[in-house]
Amino acid sequence: MSNELGAPWGSHDAFAKGMLRLVLGPLGEVRTQYTVEAPPQYGDVWFVPAGQRAVGLLGPHLPDWMLRRRSLLEVYRKTPGINDVRSEVEKGLTLSRRLGNGRKDSVHVQVWIISPGLPVGALAELGFEPDIGVMASGVYAMAPGWKVGLVVVNQLPVEPQTLVLRLFGRDKHQARALRELFELRDTHDAWRDIWALVMRWRIRVSNIPVEKLDEGDIDFAENLKWLDEYERRQRKEAIEEGLEEGLKRGLKEGLEQGLEEGLAKGLAEGRTKGRAEGRAEGRAEGRAEGRVEGRAEGRVEGRVEGTALGLAEGELNVLSLVVEQALGRALFELEKEGVKRLLEQSSAKDVVRALVGKSPQETLQWLQSLS
Repeated sequence: MSNELGAPWGSHDAFAKGMLRLVLGPLGEVRTQYTVEAPPQYGDVWFVPAGQRAVGLLGPHLPDWMLRRRSLLEVYRKTPGINDVRSEVEKGLTLSRRLGNGRKDSVHVQVWIISPGLPVGALAELGFEPDIGVMASGVYAMAPGWKVGLVVVNQLPVEPQTLVLRLFGRDKHQARALRELFELRDTHDAWRDIWALVMRWRIRVSNIPVEKLDEGDIDFAENLKWLDEYERRQRKEAIEEGLEEGLKRGLKEGLEQGLEEGLAKGLAEGRTKGRAEGRAEGRAEGRAEGRVEGRAEGRVEGRVEGTALGLAEGELNVLSLVVEQALGRALFELEKEGVKRLLEQSSAKDVVRALVGKSPQETLQWLQSLS
């Protein structure tokens, strides 16, 4: 697929070679960017199976019919033309001669060409035929002596054993495979590692100006758009859950503090008032009645005033914290006054919902409108 010595971090080439290394590593020897001959001619991935193949693999794997012999795997992002396919056939022949090294018994290297679409010209001119013995659709082979197989990803049946191959597809085929991978990412370490390769590719694409992206990267970004929406919903739900918890905690703490302060203030004022009235009406009667009425009135006034104070301060503190997080800095006193005035007209929950998704600049403009 590529004659370069290395692939950009997060590119399709790096993704393909990295994933095949993860999948084939437990089953035998794996080398990427394998030298076929000098001057340098490279194959994407060279695989030599171990003496005994693994059976009943739980993690990601290729179909068993791709693991039976030494193989050169070439992954194409675009459907190859006839000259590309001829080049891969030549690599297989060259590598077979090199490994044979004059031995009487010929060495046959299996070449697997993995293509997103059907290379119609190559099939017609090079004599490929459907290989329904290994797969009902999506696999073609030249005459047995050539040891060349063609996997057309977008024609493969949707089943677990084809998932790794379908990740090399295009358009809706890759999009579906990426969703399947997302659901499996926590079921096996290797699936998680493959998902990490997808995230590396995504980060690289997001950091490149759109006009500089190639067709493959644009297609990949489109196939992952559903993940952007999923992450947006997750962030919104987390913010709303944090708001609910923050309001509950803030109101509870404010109410408790307000009740304590209100009770203390009410008792103090009640005692003072009771003493004054008691002196006016008489020491004995005044003290008795003043204490009773003062304490009762003080408790009532303290609870009412403390509850109101606690609720207001709790909402103000929680809302100020949410606005500061959205703004990226602490609020000035004048801005806090604007938030406080807003709470007299709207609930904290409604205000926070209005802030969800706003950028720091949009939050600042909203805050300035309160002044």
